[in-house]
Amino acid sequence: MNTVDTNPPQDRVSRVLIIIMLIVTVLSWAAMIAMTVHTYHGAPPLPGRIVSQNGNVVMTRTDLEAGKAAFLRADLMDYGSLYGMGAYFGEDYTSSALVALAEGTREAMAQDRYGSGYDRLDKPQQLAVDQAMRSALQGIDLTADPVVVDDSVARAIDHYRESFATRIRETDPKEGYT
Repeated sequence: MNTVDTNPPQDRVSRVLIIIMLIVTVLSWAAMIAMTVHTYHGAPPLPGRIVSQNGNVVMTRTDLEAGKAAFLRADLMDYGSLYGMGAYFGEDYTSSALVALAEGTREAMAQDRYGSGYDRLDKPQQLAVDQAMRSALQGIDLTADPVVVDDSVARAIDHYRESFATRIRETDPKEGYT
């Protein structure tokens, strides 16, 4: 018995378009996979523990992960900018935390070295404290385990953590958050 194929043959243009679509799909998936791998390899280190020079634990990986989770839960990435230079709706938490850490470290170093607040020091003493603060902050190796920070940096972190936690728990309509 002779069967007749009622389906018309596929034209050449359709075949070419299907091949192009498959190639684009495969290349798109390959690019997404490559960028995902690149993103995870380029992510900032997440140390197991951060300790002061005298061995006191400043924070652990669990603390860091809990902080990240709280940041996401409060949707703060849409409130201020992360690693940015300005805020969209409010405070840029990265910038304000870095400034507070530098100022707190500077104040702690002034107290340790001269027994006085930074603002009460003369200009040469302030310059010496500024240089020591920069060296202490820039010298932190986040890939070490544990990460060891200067005692003044540890005190600045503790102070900032307490003041920020108190501030963020309060409703502040002027700042725009509850």
